[in-house]
Formats: sequence, structure tokens, C-alpha cells
Amino acid sequence: MRVAIDVQPLQAIGGIATYTLALLDHLPPGEALPYFAALRGRDRVDLADLRVAPWPARVAERLWRRTGVRLPLAPAIPADLLHGTNFLPPLSRLPTVITVHDLSALRHPAWHPPEMLRQARLWADAARRARRVVAVSEVVARDVVGLLGIPPDRVRTVPLAPTPLPAPDLSVLARLGLAGQPFILAVGALEPRKNLPRLVEAFRACRAASGHRLVLAGPHGDGARAVASAARGEDRVLLAGRVTGAELAALHGTAAVLAYPSLYEGFGLPPLDAMLAGVPVVASTAGSLPEVLGDAALLVEPTDTRALASALDRVLGDPALAADLAARGRERAAAYSWARTADLTRAVYREALR
Repeated sequence: MRVAIDVQPLQAIGGIATYTLALLDHLPPGEALPYFAALRGRDRVDLADLRVAPWPARVAERLWRRTGVRLPLAPAIPADLLHGTNFLPPLSRLPTVITVHDLSALRHPAWHPPEMLRQARLWADAARRARRVVAVSEVVARDVVGLLGIPPDRVRTVPLAPTPLPAPDLSVLARLGLAGQPFILAVGALEPRKNLPRLVEAFRACRAASGHRLVLAGPHGDGARAVASAARGEDRVLLAGRVTGAELAALHGTAAVLAYPSLYEGFGLPPLDAMLAGVPVVASTAGSLPEVLGDAALLVEPTDTRALASALDRVLGDPALAADLAARGRERAAAYSWARTADLTRAVYREALR
């Protein structure tokens, strides 16, 4: 079984890139063929055995930007199956498996720009053509069936897993002015669904956080302006921007709690990564988070700012509760592994080739 793995997500940093790399690392040697359509930026994908489709970059770029279509796998690449790790080019002649990480563009279109909505409709058509669809959670699986109309017998749930971070780069604490300073950490892009303006409001109302800072670690997105507006006049809120894995490890090592009040998640790697590092977690009840985090986090309704402030108060004001959440979080995170993700994914490949 030879599977062409679409590695286009490696152009970016985030959960889908983490997933794609984890599959390449955990699938048997020689079984996975990293495949990349000839778009600009392929030099950022550092894989020695990368297969690149023989299309002029400007042609592929134009087609992608206008239609959302990625050009097909070159016929000369000896693959039996094509796996789209974040949807897929619908022009491939090979049997296909597609991973769907979330359908927020269809479920919550107001959160996304028009270009993303156009691409989401094209990607949905590609998913309908696939022999099997991998959903990263039961919540996403239900959306794939309900929103895309794909029969349940073609959908398989394969959860993701946390990734141990590298050795911490403690210089980030001095750079951000956090040395010796207690803080609440939030990780994720500044985009509408992350619900960060409400987190800022809850932080202001949190009595136990009077001596803490709120650190928002993640790249700017469509919600950056709303976050900046919510934080105006509050010098305890720090917009740290994108951080490296080593810097995140240092933040995990000193954060009092991770807050993750997202309005919708297909899986939710940041809180699971924090649990693996022993950080107590306060998260929302939205999307897949109750499914993924279970009883190892304090879960609150994401639009209830008072409940979010109260949950933060409880963790910051009760060291025994914080320690209990940290212990339960480590145990919960340890139940997930990328090796199991790869094994379950290989089973889906075998089904698709029957």
C-alpha cells in the first residue's frame, strides 16, 4: 500500500501541519509518499523525498486562488491512494481519503472571509467524492454527515493527539516581561471563534487574577482588531504573537492556567497539549472540547462571561483544585497518541482500497 500524503498544510504552522507531520512520522517507512502541488512556498516544506506535481507554479497558484482546486497527482508517482490531510484536490484520479478537521466555514460562515467560503464549498464537493472521510472527532463526524450529506458508513472518526514540546526557551519570559510574573495563558490565532474578547472581559472580572497577566499567544487573524479593542486600557493583557514550540514550552512551564473559551472546535489541540505539560485547563463546552477533554478540565458555556471568570477564580484560588486538574489532564492527554492515530488511519486506507 503506497499512499500519497498531501503535505500542503506544512506551509503553515498550526494543528493541521502538526497532524500532517505526525502521520509522516508514524506511518510505516516507504508507505507514505509526501506529495505537494506546485504552489509557491513549497521551499518551506523540508522533506527530502517530496514529490511535486509537474505544474507551473503560476498556473497552479491561479487555479487555487480562483477555484480552490489543487492540481492532481502526477501519474508517474507510484501511489495507490491519495490522502488529503486538509480536504483534497477534486481532480485526482486515484482513490481518495480526506481528513476534515472542522466545518466551521459552513456552520458559522460569518466568521470567515468570502474567499474561504467559496473554497469551503469546493472542498465539500471533494469530500463527497472521497471513498472515505476521516473526521477528527465525533462532533466533526456528525457535521460531515449532517452538513455534507455523506453517508455514515463512509465516515470514520480518528482523533488527534498531543505532541511533547521541545526543551523550553526560557528567554521568552524575559522578552515578554513575564519573569517572576504569574499569568493566565491562552493559545491560538486571534480569530472570531476563539472568543478572546470575552476572555479579556472575564479576566478583568476575575478577582483572583488581580496580580496576574493574561498572555494571548498566537498569530493575528480576522479577530485581532476586536481583541485589541477589548484589551484597550488594560496593560495586564499581553498580545505575545506567534511563539515557537520552545517558547510555548516555557509558557506552559510557568502558566497558572490555560484558558480556552472557543466558540467552536473540531478537535482542540492547544488545551490537550497544555494538559500533557501539566497545566490546569479552563475550556468551553463548545464543539468537540467536552469530547476531547472529558472531566479533566473545567468546562463553561463560552458566551457566559461570568461563568468563565468564576472558573478562572476557582483554579487560581484553590491550589488543590489546580493540582487535581493538572493530574487528571496529564492522564487524559496520555490516552491519545499519534501512533494510534496512524494505525487507525491505515485501517481507513485499507477500507478505501477494497
